[in-house]
Amino acid sequence: MIRKFEEDGIIRTEEKTVYRNPFEGHFEKKEQSALLNQEQTKAVEGMWAEYAKGVRMTYLLHGVTGSGKTEVY
Repeated sequence: MIRKFEEDGIIRTEEKTVYRNPFEGHFEKKEQSALLNQEQTKAVEGMWAEYAKGVRMTYLLHGVTGSGKTEVY
């Protein structure tokens, strides 16, 4: 359909090379730290307490979408 419009002189097409940065806007620093709620603070304090004792392990943060897991991460 586009070619037909072009042939009829309704539209004009042109090729243009556009270079984009796929990471633009994805790794910007936040201006301020997140304020954690009580449950988030409890989770972070528990992990820091273990870390301070020399315990290095992986944690699984469980919660529904929008519950604040990313802020803790």
